[in-house]
Amino acid sequence: MDINTLKMSEIYSRVAQLLSLTYSGMPDQIKPAEDELKIISQDTQGFLQCLLAIIQAPESHQLLRSASATRFRHLIRESITAGKLSVETRSWLVEAIFQTLISPYTDRSSRGVLNFALNPILGEDGLGVFTNRLASLAITGLSGEGTQIQGSLLVIKSIFSSMTPQFQSADYSKILIPHLVEVGKKGLYMISSGLQSTNEPLITEGINILEDWTSSLRQILEHFEVTSTKNIKDLSEQSEIALLFSNIINFAIPDYQVQNSIINITETPITKPMNNIKVNILKSLNIIIQYLIDFKKKNIEEQGNFPLITVIGTDLPDSPFLSCALSITEPLIISILSISTHAEIEAFLARDFITELMIETLSFFHKVGYERRFYTIFSQYHRQLIVNVCFQFIRIYEKDKELFMTDPEEFAASTQDMCERQESETTKTTSAQLLETLCDAIDGALAFTAYFVQQITDMILSGKGREGIMDYNIIRDFTDFPFMSLDEETKIETSFMVLSILSFPILRRKDILNSIEDLLVNHMERLFSTTSGIIQSRICLFFYFYSDSIFIERSHHFQTCMNFLISCISPNCHKAVNIQACETFSFMMQDEEILFRFEPFIDEVIDKIIQGIENQTEKNFFEALVEMTQNFSDALARKIIPLIAGIVKKIQIETQNLVMGNKKETIILLKLWNVIRTLIMSPSIEKAQLVEFEKHLAPILSYLQIPHQITFVDDIINVVVCIMKKTKNVTDIEWEIFSKLPEIQASQDNSLQCLFKLLNLYLMYGKDHLQEFPQKLAVVLDMAGKAMFATYKGKTRESVNSEGAILYQLALYNYAGYIDHQLNQIFSNAIVRYLQGTTQSFFKVRLLGIILAGFTYNTNLACSILSQQSTDTGITYLRFVLLQIINNSTLFVHSYDKRVAVIGLCSIISLSELPNDIAESISQIFEALIVILSQKMEDKGSKEKTKAMDALIEQLFKSDEEDDFDNEIIVKGTKLLYGESGADALSKTEENEANLLLSQINTPIQIIDEYEYFRGTLATIKSKNQENVKRLFAGLSPQRREQLLEIMQSQRVQVNDLPGENTIVRKIVKAKHR
Repeated sequence: MDINTLKMSEIYSRVAQLLSLTYSGMPDQIKPAEDELKIISQDTQGFLQCLLAIIQAPESHQLLRSASATRFRHLIRESITAGKLSVETRSWLVEAIFQTLISPYTDRSSRGVLNFALNPILGEDGLGVFTNRLASLAITGLSGEGTQIQGSLLVIKSIFSSMTPQFQSADYSKILIPHLVEVGKKGLYMISSGLQSTNEPLITEGINILEDWTSSLRQILEHFEVTSTKNIKDLSEQSEIALLFSNIINFAIPDYQVQNSIINITETPITKPMNNIKVNILKSLNIIIQYLIDFKKKNIEEQGNFPLITVIGTDLPDSPFLSCALSITEPLIISILSISTHAEIEAFLARDFITELMIETLSFFHKVGYERRFYTIFSQYHRQLIVNVCFQFIRIYEKDKELFMTDPEEFAASTQDMCERQESETTKTTSAQLLETLCDAIDGALAFTAYFVQQITDMILSGKGREGIMDYNIIRDFTDFPFMSLDEETKIETSFMVLSILSFPILRRKDILNSIEDLLVNHMERLFSTTSGIIQSRICLFFYFYSDSIFIERSHHFQTCMNFLISCISPNCHKAVNIQACETFSFMMQDEEILFRFEPFIDEVIDKIIQGIENQTEKNFFEALVEMTQNFSDALARKIIPLIAGIVKKIQIETQNLVMGNKKETIILLKLWNVIRTLIMSPSIEKAQLVEFEKHLAPILSYLQIPHQITFVDDIINVVVCIMKKTKNVTDIEWEIFSKLPEIQASQDNSLQCLFKLLNLYLMYGKDHLQEFPQKLAVVLDMAGKAMFATYKGKTRESVNSEGAILYQLALYNYAGYIDHQLNQIFSNAIVRYLQGTTQSFFKVRLLGIILAGFTYNTNLACSILSQQSTDTGITYLRFVLLQIINNSTLFVHSYDKRVAVIGLCSIISLSELPNDIAESISQIFEALIVILSQKMEDKGSKEKTKAMDALIEQLFKSDEEDDFDNEIIVKGTKLLYGESGADALSKTEENEANLLLSQINTPIQIIDEYEYFRGTLATIKSKNQENVKRLFAGLSPQRREQLLEIMQSQRVQVNDLPGENTIVRKIVKAKHR
């Protein structure tokens, strides 16, 4: 169909027809209809205009209107995102949407959808042009009638939700408030008049206006709550709005199901939106009350006093909204008491239009409950609120029991949230908050609540039944309260929940704590033998909050309690019980004040924990096991074999599920490997035990045979590293693992990663074996070469490549005479990779370090190999690398790199016969040595240095005495790794990674003092041929002479407080005699 030939009326009809097909057509009609609509929508403005017309057309049925509004909203969002709407089109849209919103022909549902279409337009309104236009239109619309008011209120809501930067919302709100006051009055008047005259259309219109009015006010306050709370101040002084809030909240619509309630529980077209109106008002009021509370706190902090001081304490500042709050508090209390004691309370809690209003009401009580002006009201009702509201809402219902069975994780999480974090907005959480407020603010409320739940629990566990209620001085006055008629399980679980919620204030009351202890002692046998999973979980929750404070002087009873808790840490218990018990136990294992209390019976606890490892599925159980490993290593060492057997079996089970695809990697595997590593490094585990330990680990270490199927290769490698580090030996099992390393490297795109540390240890502690089996040493060298050229995950990371370079260096230093045949290939790899180019200076240094390490390995052989090949420009590789070392001498800043360079260059200058390439550059090589040793050293610029330098050289030539430096005093130093500022180094992430690796390597190079080594080399050269030393010094500039003096007076000193380093360089001088 050619849409260009169609008239507007025809397009309108066609679009309406196509839209109808999208939701009511046959399956084979839907796609063609969508395709044609897509074609028509290419004329964006025309299509949008057509949709708006359909929405307002009297003949359009509701489904068609909804489909048009939804498509309109989606097209606006897509067009804005794609940048397809011009300024002119958006300007037209703002006007067109507003006119549709206020049209009497637009239904309420479509009006709401269309209003959302404004959000992306306003969100892109950087200059505020469209926002200001809509703001002006809305002010005008508020003076109109019916749908004009409703549409304008929706626009106001959109304006304050969009937060347009250039729109002056504070100024606009001041202009807006008087108009909003009149709208609120009009809406309330229409409802009142409509009810008196039974005019339903009038009631509906009034309710619609008030619903949009309260929603807009709520949005304005939420906007200022986020952007600038000081703007709430002006609103908090609006007495007419406060009066409207009070009148609307107190407006009662008769409800046959509940008496004396301003909260309706019977759903009708009037009561449902009316409850929503009150929700919006209470949310708004809660924002204002919170502002007043914060304002009070701020004044107290800043001024140290406050204008309104009562005998009892500091009051909130005067505000008409405080009067409003006072006027609605008692009616709301009476209403919520009427609902909470209703026989159908559980059914009411399943209805959102009831629970949302109750949640806001409870939250309102929580905010004002601490304020002294409300003390009299809450003091009068606090016992009824505690028992009939808080207990009633906190207690377990059938839906909670169903959750306990079907979603135990959510059951445990919601319970913990109710007692601790209180982040969710539910009747249970807000009731818990109100309970805390009442017990904090009302005198005697805490004691009343704590003793109430203890008495009811004692009555049940003593088997007295309701007949024995008169024996209890508190609960006997509440026999007719609905809570007292509940089943025993519910009353006991509620009692423990209440004690858990109030743990913070109760822990400060020794009298209440003592009575709780007595209750537990008297009924331990019955409590701990209960078969009710819900009660078991509540007791475990109770221990989470009280274990650090109960039975401090009665350790036997504490042990009994903990035995019960440990018995609940079992898959044989209900899952929700197991979850709560594990969370409590994990918390205890992290609390130093609780840990020591386990020591007398820790062996029994460990036995039970070990028995549960294999079938346990809770991460908190394994978190607790990690903590136990760290805190009870001696006790665990006594149980090491059964403990490891249980861990190995569990890892096998988890891995089988992983390999079979039944389960993704779980945190449990990570925790188990963490436990193993912690055990290995524990001082309680002797080196001799580790050999047996490793044999038991063999089944899970063998998973390295399938590196592509597991996700914990790094964990296995790290465990083997830990064992090697501690035993300083390589076992047969570890040599079996060695054969799998090339395959693992291949699976990591030839990068080494955690393999680097392991190969380092093979080189160090497997030296005899590698010397006996050179083919294995060749494997290490091959892996190093591949790592140097690795492209990990499609990217070249020089920190990854440098691992191979360092591995080459380690091999050259430790295996003199064993890799002669590989030396040519090693040099070739180093030079090829160097010529490929480097972006990081540290990697350039590490590549040159391979050649320098080769000089140390065998100077003559290295020179011979490098002299036999030339670059494209015709210079030998020997001359090329020497020039590169000389030209980049300032880059050798890390202590490890400096040592490598100094030892390698000292090997060159120590040669008795210098090759031509070296002889021609000997003075430059010596100068490079001075530059390298001077990196990061402080230059004093002292004039005396030149004279001291000459004296030092003279002493070096004339004196054969022992080195005097041992008796000298350290007077200054400098940190080498990070220099004067750590900020620069920390900004180089990749360099930091590479340098951190250097701090972890195991090699004799790390203990060499390069300054001492340099001095020793010069002394050796001098002892053989004094003229050679003079030749080295002859060409030095005054600056280099000063640096040499500094070097000759420096040494490396051990420290423990540097990141990535454990030594610093300090200048040393002779001690002066007085």
